[in-house]
Amino acid sequence: MFENYDPKQPYMDKVWTLRTSDFFSKWGFNECQLFDCFLDDNQISMPFPVEILEHVLEAYVMPLLPNHIKFYKANTSHNKFRIDEKYKGEVPNIEITISAEQLFALYDE
Repeated sequence: MFENYDPKQPYMDKVWTLRTSDFFSKWGFNECQLFDCFLDDNQISMPFPVEILEHVLEAYVMPLLPNHIKFYKANTSHNKFRIDEKYKGEVPNIEITISAEQLFALYDE
């Protein structure tokens, strides 16, 4: 390993956009593949990409929604994170951008 090498550095300019409308879409959150860039990187220790997405949703998206609304994990090969359709009218249409710094902060705690 090189001295002063930070394996996170190649990702530091990366951002990911999350939309609350994706909870209601089969194709939402890029079919849970938003964080696949970490799959083949053995220099950095990160959870499986679907777990990263779940943590990001819990930490950054769910606090923006009414407290009684929760997401669930659907048994599908597409978007696994859904909110019941009955709440569609109560979920505000929010788009947030998550930086690599925010993402890594979840795992540095």
